[in-house]
Amino acid sequence: MTASLVLCALLAGAATALVCDQNPCVTVNGRCCPTYPCNATMPNTVDVSSIFPFELYGFPEIVRLAVDEINSDPAMFPNQTFRVRWQSTRLGNPGATVNAFACTTLSPTYQPIVQLLIGPVLSAEGVQVAQIAGMMNVPVLSGTVAATGMSDKTLYPTFSRIRSTNAYGAVSAVQFISYYGWDQVVVICSPTDAYSIELASTLVSLAPSKGIHVALNLQFNSAGGDDPAAVLQRVVDSKVRVLFVMLTLADWNVLVPVAAQMGLTSASYVWIASSYQYYVNIPNLPVGLIAIGEYLNTSSPMYKSITAKWADAYKANPSNTFGVPTLGLVPILHYNVIKFGAQVLSNLQKGGVPWTPANIIQAIRNTTWPGIGGTVRLKSNGDSPNNVNFANYQVLPDGTKAWAVVGTVFDGQPLRTTSAKVQWGMGRDGDNVPIAAPQTLSTRLEPSPGLTTTMVALASVVVVVAVLVLAFNVYYRSNPYVKMSTPAMNNVVAVGVVLCMAFVYLLAAAPTITSPARFAVNCNARLVCLALGFTLSFGSLFIKTYRVAQIFAGKVMQVVVITLSDLFKYLFALVALDVVFLAVWLGMSPYAMETIDHGTQVDPSDPDTYLDVYTVHCSSSQAGVFSTIMYAYKAVVILIAAFTAFQTRNVSIPALNDSRQIGLSTYISGIVAVIVYPIAGLIDYRQASALFALTSLAVIVSAGAVLLIVFVPKIKAVCDGTDKHLTSTPPPLGFRAGTPNKRTSASQMAGAAPPKQASNPGQTRS
Repeated sequence: MTASLVLCALLAGAATALVCDQNPCVTVNGRCCPTYPCNATMPNTVDVSSIFPFELYGFPEIVRLAVDEINSDPAMFPNQTFRVRWQSTRLGNPGATVNAFACTTLSPTYQPIVQLLIGPVLSAEGVQVAQIAGMMNVPVLSGTVAATGMSDKTLYPTFSRIRSTNAYGAVSAVQFISYYGWDQVVVICSPTDAYSIELASTLVSLAPSKGIHVALNLQFNSAGGDDPAAVLQRVVDSKVRVLFVMLTLADWNVLVPVAAQMGLTSASYVWIASSYQYYVNIPNLPVGLIAIGEYLNTSSPMYKSITAKWADAYKANPSNTFGVPTLGLVPILHYNVIKFGAQVLSNLQKGGVPWTPANIIQAIRNTTWPGIGGTVRLKSNGDSPNNVNFANYQVLPDGTKAWAVVGTVFDGQPLRTTSAKVQWGMGRDGDNVPIAAPQTLSTRLEPSPGLTTTMVALASVVVVVAVLVLAFNVYYRSNPYVKMSTPAMNNVVAVGVVLCMAFVYLLAAAPTITSPARFAVNCNARLVCLALGFTLSFGSLFIKTYRVAQIFAGKVMQVVVITLSDLFKYLFALVALDVVFLAVWLGMSPYAMETIDHGTQVDPSDPDTYLDVYTVHCSSSQAGVFSTIMYAYKAVVILIAAFTAFQTRNVSIPALNDSRQIGLSTYISGIVAVIVYPIAGLIDYRQASALFALTSLAVIVSAGAVLLIVFVPKIKAVCDGTDKHLTSTPPPLGFRAGTPNKRTSASQMAGAAPPKQASNPGQTRS
């Protein structure tokens, strides 16, 4: 099939027949001729064609500026006018692109009427036009088409370009990512855009060779109804903070505002975008954005000259530049290629070389020229050396925002940084490079060290007081006042308090235990210490009260022989009940270590660290049943102790009667239990300090109250000598002495020998 037939077929399939715009600027609400300069009958012209989307970036003005500069140089084409035939491709519309090619490049008989086609601009346009041009042997020179597949000269033999390929943009991005030590990346691309897809797929294929893991390879199509929040939530869940985002402007403007709301444009994240965002004046450019762009030598006189002319034209009248205030990358590259194409033709003419397609193509691929992006020297296949800039969107000292080139990759070499310092997200200092993904630390929530130390110190104070009580009881064991209060039982109370403090010590030690087996031992030891400590302390108080109640059960004071061994038998019975109960509990359902995962959260002190938070606590499958039974049993002991204390409240021998102190201790402990138990059940395990403090204080207050309320008055009485007046009391009104073998006197309770008539004279009385 001939080239003309191919073109006819393409035009036949287009939405409209071949129509050449007499006013190509109509798509931008302007007026211009089909050529520039605007003179269809101008003699001695050097004609080239240029097709591009008039609707983008103020393209017509950049073409005018380039042509005017060429014609202002008399050395370029003496006595000739360099002229451009132009038409709009209407943003890559297939029919419009072929239409523009035919209108600018071919005669009515489909024969070439120009020496060179400059353009197209978009890769989709280039694929359409370059293949037809190759069949017609029309040289094509583009400054912006970057589709990697167009390096294939069997399909595109006449196509040349002075821009790096798409694939090399991704190659350079891999170099950039590797330079900063990032080993993970998330890729997001527009599935409807060939440029975006090629960049994304190339990076995905090359990244592993540099040790870079592509954590996610996502697509986002706003026109297709994709939910930006859902796509971005996957990014959040991945925890990766280096994002390679290849999106069209339409998709970008939908995704980025949502990303900002979700905190994904913060100082912790790095966004690497395509040239769609480079030098484009759009509102949704986050500070710190890195964009891939063609290498430009911004210090060159050519660059400074063209950007100044553009700024002057806009300042004179914004309509001159079609409302575009800043000259963007793509029009700069198109300007560059027009100047380069003209230079090639000029060199051939000066050398007396005919402008044949073969000569022009060869000259394009062998001409060295100091272009706006550095020296142009194409490869033998018509591709440009792959030189890529990385631009950074920064906040300037005056508060304005602008692009700054921060690095360049020259044709496969490692990244070279420039004098411009990088600004990361939200102006984060360039030396403080964000990490690819936060480290995740497995963090066990524990009580604060200060709180633990405080609780241990308080428990130690209680232990010291208990030891002092023991020492007091031993030292003053012969003192009638002390002896009448049953010092042996007092000692057991102190030992019980110490066991309760052992519970606090074990609770404080638990956070340091990582072994499940050792933690289980700690849990079960806590249960044993608390249960036995309670029984020894409150059980002894109950027995002491029971003893007084037995002696003063009625108005007739009978002799009741209650030996110390009898008291210990009662105590042993209570302890034995505990031991049996605990043996059954720990035999059937012992406590074990249970880990509760509370999810992952950002470390408040270091946003580059995630905390995988968990707590460890004691767990028993039957804990609810057994603990309920134990609480009920202990509550019964407390209630009986309180009741007997109430019964003996009127016994007026202070040395003998501790009922008021015991009642107060029981009341305080009961109140603490009633308050603490339900509150502790409501505290979340994540509130480790609160839970530890509440539990520890409940035990310390209850046990400490027993020591202080029961024993401090006794110690005070002995120390200030008032104990001598507290061992006896006149019988209350209506009280009568009974038979000596049925009753005992107060003096006998203080340790005097029992009457001879006692039924068991060999026993020791209490």
